[in-house]
Amino acid sequence: MAIKVNGKLVAGLGKSAYEQAQEGGYTGTEEEFISALANIGSNPTAEGLPVNDVRTGTVRDGQSIAAGDVVNVQNGEVYRDVVTQKNVENRLNTVVMTGSDLFKLNESYSILIGNSSSNPAAYLIDNTTGKSVYGVSAYLSAVLSVSGARLDDTHFVVQALTQTTLFAKIGTVNGTSISLGEQTNIISAVTGSAPVVALEADRIMSIFTSSSKLGIGISLVNGTTITQKQTYYLPGNVNAGHISATRIPDDDSGNKRVCICFSDTGDGNKGKSVIATVDSANAVTFGDVVTFNEASTTDIHCTYSLDGWVYVLFIDSATQMIAFNPELLTEKTDKKQVAGSAPNRVEICAVGHSVVGIYNGYAKTIYRTENVLNFGGQFSWNDSMSAPYPSASIAENNRFIIAYADTGNSSYGTTTILEISGNQIAGSFLNNSKDAIALESGKGGDTIKLGFGGYCACESMTAGQMIDSEGVTAYSPLDGWLEIKYPWAKGYVTGEYTGDGTYGADNPTVIDVGFRPECLIIGAESANSATGAVFVLLNGVNLSYSLPNGGAVNVSVNESQILFYANSASGQMNASGSVYRYIAWR
Repeated sequence: MAIKVNGKLVAGLGKSAYEQAQEGGYTGTEEEFISALANIGSNPTAEGLPVNDVRTGTVRDGQSIAAGDVVNVQNGEVYRDVVTQKNVENRLNTVVMTGSDLFKLNESYSILIGNSSSNPAAYLIDNTTGKSVYGVSAYLSAVLSVSGARLDDTHFVVQALTQTTLFAKIGTVNGTSISLGEQTNIISAVTGSAPVVALEADRIMSIFTSSSKLGIGISLVNGTTITQKQTYYLPGNVNAGHISATRIPDDDSGNKRVCICFSDTGDGNKGKSVIATVDSANAVTFGDVVTFNEASTTDIHCTYSLDGWVYVLFIDSATQMIAFNPELLTEKTDKKQVAGSAPNRVEICAVGHSVVGIYNGYAKTIYRTENVLNFGGQFSWNDSMSAPYPSASIAENNRFIIAYADTGNSSYGTTTILEISGNQIAGSFLNNSKDAIALESGKGGDTIKLGFGGYCACESMTAGQMIDSEGVTAYSPLDGWLEIKYPWAKGYVTGEYTGDGTYGADNPTVIDVGFRPECLIIGAESANSATGAVFVLLNGVNLSYSLPNGGAVNVSVNESQILFYANSASGQMNASGSVYRYIAWR
């Protein structure tokens, strides 16, 4: 079909829309061309523009579809056809892990602060494999707890608690190595857990219990030097324990905010939360303290989600989950049990728009419908079903890393990478979906728009992003748009088949590529006695070619299929059990 944009012909396959337009004689700038594309959605009947193939479908019960996902469609039902794969566990070393904190540093690496009975260490973790590529000691002797936070793409802070003193160091990553700066003591007489939060690249917040109160220390960072500035205490609090903290968005004045969750040992160990706000002069103000759990609460872990709420995983009589709105702490969900009691074996992690609860070597997705929490499927990622001292962080897109002590392997420090697909978790997913691309997000029962071809609006897309599958493919020419191509529109299709040993005119080998090809190449991957490849240039004419072994191959073609036969199974590229791969061009 001839396509015109701004009156110019667009032609060619396998190139960007702008490159196609240039080949068709378009002389405008790329910016002008992108602007023309942006008008397609509001004027789909413009001269020569393709009719967008946009339909609707209902998401299959139990599934969650994100805009941009490749999906299958059957009788109006939309679903992702994915097969779960087992995760791979990577041992860091032969050191027993007694604590950990993991966070993403940049697109390539994460930082793991691992504790042991001898001393803490900082590890550089590959975001693709989950393996450690470098490790360095962070202190010369044992510490009680460790924490860390990213400052920028090459710097981080590591914080640790000795018997009574809380100290911090700045780490620098250069290539695949780590160096640590001088130690700075933050405060003494500290008890319990003591997380650190980066307010920005040159300012950190240390949170601790000292002088029988929950305290906050603000420190400035200059290169690898830390200067402790002010210390503040939460009024009326006594001996906060099990402290966890997460950054939340700045207030309207640009002041930095942190949500702090803790167990108030001065009030029956109730689970409580408070927002601490830090202005540009490093002054800290506290909001109202709100109780999120009336029972005795331990093992608290919190994270901020992209849905704008804070999610808290904790233990009372069991492992529980709750979420609340940080703008109004009293707006919250009911708590919901995740699992039985699992001390030192729980963690929570925000992964894009998903939240993951981790416990006893299991993981499950957690999502919220207004004030109701829902759980996705449970995945077992550690056979020991224990995995204490876990910490987790997003690695990329829908993948996250977990660090833990593997009780099935002498409690050595170990990492693994898991992936999220909808509300499922696995080591990875083999996606067999290929029919269309979801233009909207939805869950079971929702009706969403689907793109089968043409230019389609899809808000989650970023200019330059590509989507590939065995079926539809797509390219985003500008933010919020997709150019979707049918399986054959990229100019070629690929596939494979396994020979069944039949041959001859009554048993031809048939390959259906969905169009009448100009060229077909078949290669023998594991062909026993068959060798070489068949090159068939069709161009609308039935042709016969010879294999290198001299066997004649008789070929015919119709509108979507290539049929060929020979006087032996190997000559017909159909030897029993042999695997053949092919590529066909339009």
